[in-house]
Amino acid sequence: MPSAQFTAMAIAAPTLQLRPQIVTQLTRATALNLSMLRGITIAGLVENAPRVTSAPSIVSAGVAGADGKTYFVPQARVAERSKATRAPNVFFAAGSDGVTLRVWFDLVQHPSVATGAEPLPVDNYSVSLVPPSGDEIRFERCDDLPRGDQDDPAVLSRLYCETSVNPNIVVPILQNGGARFRIEGDVHYTVQEGASADSPAGGIRVSPAGPLRVFDTPARAIRLPDIPLMMAAAPVVRDHRVAARPRIRDHRILDAAVVDAIATTPTGEPTWASKTARLKLGADNYSVDASFPPSIMSNRAIYSQVTSGFGSEPWSEWVDSPNGLFMDSPLPDQFYVVPDEYRLAFDQETKQPAMMVLLVPPKRAEGEVAPTSFGADYKLRTRFSVVPWIDPARRERLRAEIARHARVAYPDLLVGGIREATCELSTVLHELGSSIVGTEGATSVDGLGFDLVLDCTSEFYNTLTHLLVTEGVEAQVKATLVSDAEHPRTATVPVKLRLDRPATDVLSATLIPPAPTALPAPPAEPAPDAGAPAPAEGEPAPAEGEPAPAEGEPAPAEGEPVPEPMPAPPGPSVLRVSNPLPYAVTVARTVASLLERDADLPSPIGAVAAEAEPSSFTLPAATDAPSTLDIVLTAAASDQPRIFGSVGVSFEGIAIDIDPQKVLAKAYDTGTSGSVSSSVEVRSYQLEHPETRPPALADVFGLEVEIRRSADAKPVTVFLTTDQPKLDVQVSFSLSDIVAGARPEQPTFEWRRRNMSGSGNGEWSEWATITGRQLFVSPTGM
Repeated sequence: MPSAQFTAMAIAAPTLQLRPQIVTQLTRATALNLSMLRGITIAGLVENAPRVTSAPSIVSAGVAGADGKTYFVPQARVAERSKATRAPNVFFAAGSDGVTLRVWFDLVQHPSVATGAEPLPVDNYSVSLVPPSGDEIRFERCDDLPRGDQDDPAVLSRLYCETSVNPNIVVPILQNGGARFRIEGDVHYTVQEGASADSPAGGIRVSPAGPLRVFDTPARAIRLPDIPLMMAAAPVVRDHRVAARPRIRDHRILDAAVVDAIATTPTGEPTWASKTARLKLGADNYSVDASFPPSIMSNRAIYSQVTSGFGSEPWSEWVDSPNGLFMDSPLPDQFYVVPDEYRLAFDQETKQPAMMVLLVPPKRAEGEVAPTSFGADYKLRTRFSVVPWIDPARRERLRAEIARHARVAYPDLLVGGIREATCELSTVLHELGSSIVGTEGATSVDGLGFDLVLDCTSEFYNTLTHLLVTEGVEAQVKATLVSDAEHPRTATVPVKLRLDRPATDVLSATLIPPAPTALPAPPAEPAPDAGAPAPAEGEPAPAEGEPAPAEGEPAPAEGEPVPEPMPAPPGPSVLRVSNPLPYAVTVARTVASLLERDADLPSPIGAVAAEAEPSSFTLPAATDAPSTLDIVLTAAASDQPRIFGSVGVSFEGIAIDIDPQKVLAKAYDTGTSGSVSSSVEVRSYQLEHPETRPPALADVFGLEVEIRRSADAKPVTVFLTTDQPKLDVQVSFSLSDIVAGARPEQPTFEWRRRNMSGSGNGEWSEWATITGRQLFVSPTGM
């Protein structure tokens, strides 16, 4: 019965296997700052802060508005990493620059505030960690961000806060209890102040409403297309109309620019004044609890990168779903899943399925001499690099399910949560005589990838190679998952090794920053008002297309900068996909999501499905450089425009055009047979006994002999002479020769010879075949 030995170990050679999904991000220079854009939005709300009847003071009570509405101060609470586990979104991130404490807060409406109330604008946030004793730790960064993909209507916006910390000091603060987060912000509102005064000399203060054009360069005078609304707190004018395209300076329109204005007598009505209050935004004693003891399972992941034992396992629980198991990983927005199969990886250097063959000589005791038979004594050691593989279509269904279940914008799915694993060969391989080295059953492996090693006899290797190119070599991995000791979880994953069906996560992708599109040409300015006064003597005339300044308004200073419009938003995103393999790769479908984030955020706050064009494609085999293809990604229609800083992409239905027979041949070429060779004696009786040669060959003094294992092998040359009529030569055997049936103990090879004489070398004889370890040659012509 042929036999084979089996073992498994950590992957020794680097593989080309990539993550099962690609998340690529724009560079810091081109990515957008979501906090800045949020600040622009808040600035507009601050300028027109709601009018209330009393100043706000706490987050748990609303204030009445002059318009009959109720307004409130947003409450800050620690956000949840996952709605499924309710784990706090707090994390110690370890990096090359040290440890950073990251905390996300949700700004929400307090439950005691009436339904339908509206928030007051808040800016200039600050966050501090206040320990029970000692100095507070102020967060260096506090970004006010959009709410993102939050299906909780109570969430208004989010705060992302981080600061560099010494984990030896801060970790005990969070674990031991009593610590608080103090969150403060400037709350803006408008209240009544007393009777109004006369209209200010020189003009009427106005507050323009409607769309504004934003300029790159500063301008002392801002021109607006129209003034649809004047400030209501200007009782000295009623039934007013504003001249077309007036000039505005310091937010004031001169009297000459207002036509048909009817002055009225001051009525003593109160005026409205903008106010700002610095308030604490915590609901519980004006602060937020910052105690996260690791005895609570959902808190353990917070400390995963800063303590060797961040808490007893598990840090989360496995969730059964129609699309497979998943659990929260210790890292935010990352989830562990169980693979569908284990498959062959690609070798990073050769770009071939990671298979290596080595001829192993028999083990002999020191001094032991015994005849060696290749079939019985030598082994073909075959090594496979095996990695987990997830079906891309199931992975995308699971990602969508987790996003709904955990309310995470774009879950990052990785194989993990495996405490230990073992591998067992299939029944077929056991029946062929295979066994695990040193054991009677399974052997321990790394669930994230391992090397599978088989020591095969020649007969077993022939069976193995047949399986590799047909139905596949089968085994199974039994994994013990991270779980509570009282409720253990296990999973059994098949191992399927086929040379034409390796793991397919081999494509890479890069997000190419699109060039900004040019703004359309601005419409022509209307002709100046015929009734507008002419410029005074010494004042410059207005430029063509620019309205003349109103009477009494100073002309613009000479050399005043001309406002330049900002470039329009960029066009669709472009994804460049690369194929590094020497095989053509076909993709049936591209699934992409544009992620709402910037270069400084550790996690996206939103995701929008994108249409890929083309979605299906074929990348040709790589030659000197990887083959590439550009895919255009267009975001799905949305009522609210998004700002995208990165993209997540997955490729489904990948087919790799591999010839398994060529892969086997490559494995032989890159493998080694070690020192396997046969000693062959080459001898010429005629050179040893010159008297036996005929007179026609009397001047022949030697023979040149070439020996080769096969027609494709490089020949070995032997020179025989009358002084040295016999020689021993070593004929080495390659893996290809051995796999083809060559046997070192009784080699079969080809040979030819030609005469060497004083008149020169003769013609080569035809190639002949011989089996054995002795070759008798005679001069040609005999």
